[in-house]
Amino acid sequence: GERAPMDVSELRIVLVGYRNAGKSSVGNTIFGRAEFGSKQAIKCVTRRGKTSGIHVTLVEAPGWKANIALERSPLLIKRELERSITLCAPEPHVILLVIDVDKSFKERHRRAVQEHLELLSEKVWNHTIVLFSCSLSLGDSTIEAADMEKLKTELEERAAKRRKIVLRENETLMFKKTNHWNNCTNSSNVPGDSPHLSQVRIVLLGYRGSGKSSSGNIIIGREQFDPVGRTAQCEKREEEISGRQVTVVDTPGWGCDVTIENAPERTKREILLGMSLCPPGPHALLLVVRVENSVTEKRKKTIEEYVELLNEGAWDHTIVLFTYGEYLGDTTIEEFIESEGKPLQTLVEKCGNRYHVFKHKNRRNVTELLEKIEDMVAKNNGRVYTADKDRLEVMNQKREEEGKKACERMRSVQNKRKNSKSLMGEFIAFDSFCSFTQFLHGCTEIYTVNNSINFINYRKI
Repeated sequence: GERAPMDVSELRIVLVGYRNAGKSSVGNTIFGRAEFGSKQAIKCVTRRGKTSGIHVTLVEAPGWKANIALERSPLLIKRELERSITLCAPEPHVILLVIDVDKSFKERHRRAVQEHLELLSEKVWNHTIVLFSCSLSLGDSTIEAADMEKLKTELEERAAKRRKIVLRENETLMFKKTNHWNNCTNSSNVPGDSPHLSQVRIVLLGYRGSGKSSSGNIIIGREQFDPVGRTAQCEKREEEISGRQVTVVDTPGWGCDVTIENAPERTKREILLGMSLCPPGPHALLLVVRVENSVTEKRKKTIEEYVELLNEGAWDHTIVLFTYGEYLGDTTIEEFIESEGKPLQTLVEKCGNRYHVFKHKNRRNVTELLEKIEDMVAKNNGRVYTADKDRLEVMNQKREEEGKKACERMRSVQNKRKNSKSLMGEFIAFDSFCSFTQFLHGCTEIYTVNNSINFINYRKI
């Protein structure tokens, strides 16, 4: 049948688009005042008002990462996108797809927009008009509002249940922690009236791009790890934090979908060797997971493989560290875990429901994390993670052999190019970037002349 004419006295709008596309600014422009904040939200935000004589209901849906495929978007983002059209019943008149004209828009961005927008309706593109900086599209919905609200309620109930479980475990842990410290005979571990570990040794684990290096910098309190470049070898940094001597070891990440079977031997070896950089062993293994990236069943299995590369007992010393926590907005971490489904829930449970959230440069994050590590150590009766010594010895020998070969190749190149002012053109002599970093470990001094790199004083290995 024919559609009834739209009541121009009322307008229901949904704002969609990738993160930082300018959705909030568009909403504020429509209302003529600041109704939407600049802070990114992971849940729908609804505002109502009157503008130009029209009653407007405006729903801002959470944005996805600009170039991320739908499969990798967190389930909460996808569910909130679907829920957005139910928040202006009976259905929205308009969906505004916001695209920032000042940013590049490549094929991968187009695919991401298409996949996310088609969650709303299979026919959404029949009604779509793109207005750059204020994109406009008409949309229909077949999602039942009652179903979405039921799902939201169930999610909140499960999140509350998880919080209670964690709280109950923490209360039990606090009792055990108190007994543990009371039984400690080493007074150096119990300074003053606030007993805590005098030393905390941490190893960071995770897939590439999860935020390991950035997390290391947050813990240390300054830029010590390169958050942009790819970590090729284990790196160790130390700092005194809140009366504790803290050691942090960053390890190379793995491809998030690359199984242990297909991983480079060097990556696996460096992860294992990271355990030997903080003897007699780390107090905590921080499994770094980025909240913007969904943990699928395949990725969960991959993570499990890498953790169990250490040994089965590694889970007793592991805490899940969620990075880019500001992306959650006012969503609790428990709601996020429940919304992501079984793969992430199983992963958290394998770690004994131990998890923590890092928000950018918030020092309170670190203090709370150290306290959680101490709780875990108390639960483990003071035991730290220990790796197989014979296995580590073999790995160390292989690493030294590679380092020797890398230095020998570089010496050969230098002998051939004694009169050259730069060795930059000779990097092709290395099998890989990792071989080059092995060579750097064999140099005692690096200096620059006219923006070229020069190496002197080789260390005998």
